Amino acid sequence: MSSKQLLPELAENIFEYMEPGFRFHLSLHLPSLRSDEKRTRLNINRLVLTDNEISIDRTRYVLSIDLKYKKEEPPLRISGPVSCEVDEFGFKAYTKDIMMNGDVCMENYSAKDMETSERCVLGRETLDLIEAMKKKKPPEFESTLKLTITPDNGEPRVYTSSNITKIYEGMKMLIAAIFGNRTVIWNVGSMAMRAANLRWIVSGVKPLARNIEIGSYNYVNLDGLRSICHETSFPLMTLGFGMDQRILDHEIVVNAEHLIFYSAFEMFNIDFMNQLTKLPNLKVKMFRIPKDFFADLMDLWLKKRKPIGTSWSFEVEGLVGEEPFGYIDILKRNADVIESDRRFHLSLHLPSLRSVEKGAHLKINDLMLKENEITVNYTTYQQATYKLSIERKYKDQNPQLREFGSLDHDVDEFGFRTNTKDIMMNGDVCMENGSRNEESAATMRNTLIYRKIGWSRDQKSRPMAASEYEPSLKLTISSLNREPRIYRSSKITKIYEGMKILIGAIFGNRTVIWNVESMDLTTGNLRWFVSGVKPLVQNILLQQYKSVNLNGLRSICHPRSFPLKGLRTYINPQMLNHEVLVNAEKLIVRSYIFGYDTDSVDLLMKISNQKVQIMSRILSKETVVGLINFWLEHGRPVGANWSFEIDGSAKDGYIDFLRRNAQVIESDRGSIKLSMGPSSILSVSFGHPLLYGHGFCAQNILILRMEVLQR
Repeated sequence: MSSKQLLPELAENIFEYMEPGFRFHLSLHLPSLRSDEKRTRLNINRLVLTDNEISIDRTRYVLSIDLKYKKEEPPLRISGPVSCEVDEFGFKAYTKDIMMNGDVCMENYSAKDMETSERCVLGRETLDLIEAMKKKKPPEFESTLKLTITPDNGEPRVYTSSNITKIYEGMKMLIAAIFGNRTVIWNVGSMAMRAANLRWIVSGVKPLARNIEIGSYNYVNLDGLRSICHETSFPLMTLGFGMDQRILDHEIVVNAEHLIFYSAFEMFNIDFMNQLTKLPNLKVKMFRIPKDFFADLMDLWLKKRKPIGTSWSFEVEGLVGEEPFGYIDILKRNADVIESDRRFHLSLHLPSLRSVEKGAHLKINDLMLKENEITVNYTTYQQATYKLSIERKYKDQNPQLREFGSLDHDVDEFGFRTNTKDIMMNGDVCMENGSRNEESAATMRNTLIYRKIGWSRDQKSRPMAASEYEPSLKLTISSLNREPRIYRSSKITKIYEGMKILIGAIFGNRTVIWNVESMDLTTGNLRWFVSGVKPLVQNILLQQYKSVNLNGLRSICHPRSFPLKGLRTYINPQMLNHEVLVNAEKLIVRSYIFGYDTDSVDLLMKISNQKVQIMSRILSKETVVGLINFWLEHGRPVGANWSFEIDGSAKDGYIDFLRRNAQVIESDRGSIKLSMGPSSILSVSFGHPLLYGHGFCAQNILILRMEVLQR
């Protein structure tokens, strides 16, 4: 073999095992080696492409523009480097719509749309200032394109150009110099694309890239991947991108071996869930999802089944090192959950099975009871909603007052809303101590009197006759992933009567204790069954009653339900000594009365429960500090554990106060331990910040936890 043949082969062998950054450096500076480098096999572990940066393994190539104004105008015009294109006024310019040969648009979103979106982020004052400056003569400034090459271990190398002053032009040349005109397939282990318009090579063999990450685009163009990668890259091994329902059925998504979803642009609704279950991919990794969405998704898995080897993973809520709260419980409970909707359906339609069903063990995870609605297992695997409504069909329709359609409340002989809370039948339980019923009834009577004498002033003197209409009671049963079932009755036309019959049919006459993990009561007068074993309830949620009747819970639940595992309720001073509240293992308090006065502290001091969670966003710093002082002064049993939601910005203020006013035993960045005497310690800790709301309305919330420990 001649020396002329040996040298290229030797060069290729050397290039193949050379670190890519150094290899490109030699090729760019030694033209005689360029052709050898281009035909040598290339292996890149990770390649990241953005609008102004190329990252190859551990070497970064960053393009920027150095601006030098003749006269600076802070804060918008200041000399120095910028990482984006600028227009003749020195402001950010959008070049996404500028397409050159070989470029690939990765986002179906115009530059104008991008500019509009970004302008929404800027404040009105900044926008007005920019518009005013653009009306003046463009400023005089010099712009220089700068390329900074930073290897992993080495000094950055800087190259400048005053001829080429646009970043997108510089990126095009840099991409071509490094990756263009290759004559053999080159391998990329992992390729990340974060440029809306990817400046790409015009000629040469494309890379074999089977693991691809795509930036969070508004509407990603997956077809563009075939213009970037070699055809043998498909099907992909891994594809990561921001969740977008519009592209879940794309062949590149469907055929990828492993999907990674980084974020979601959609709401967690049924349509989204159904589309997820249709994904044929065996391996999927997802962003954080709510517990109820996770539960429903698992329900669909169990119904529709998945092939052996399917492996999905999710981010979950919770602190590092702790069990994911709620998610594990959902999976544990599923083993005991029978599809209650299907079970009730069979029992109601097959009388021969009714006695068997009534004597069988029943477990309900979540039961919600409203004036006209029953919801069974709302947040778990089987959702069933039984909703009653009244359909009206008038003979003398007056569109101003009387219209056809469904109502979710009872009506009188005139077709108007009527109050039925004072109508008590055998077994019913009034959950509100009179006052609210009386007030609501009086309000309803006044409303009805006004309506009966006429809608307008001219009609006040003309009483309205009773209306002729045909009412029918409608029961709608809605279940997850099933068509709604509708039943009608023209004999029973009152919702409260229908609820009584429905409650009795589903829950009445049971011969064994049935379990309800969580019961949510939102009705002032609960229509309850007359006979049968009552449910064993662990947790009860009471909605906002003016004066709740806690004694009513003993008429609803089995005696063994008490003491309750958890009670969530709005409170007032009159109910703090009630045995049901006092004996609850955990008390979750919702109240609007915790303000900035001493009454709030006095009320909290009267709560004797060991485990308490206060859900009140307006709980003031003064109130919390007053409670801490009370605990330090009067003591609290070991095991007491209270938590509050507080303003995240006030965290340092709490810690400073405690350090000044109490004996500190131990402290760190997230907690502080204080002496409560010779045998106990008060630990005050702060959880991870939570963000409520969006934009200007966003509020940073911290969970403050107070716990009494053994010394």
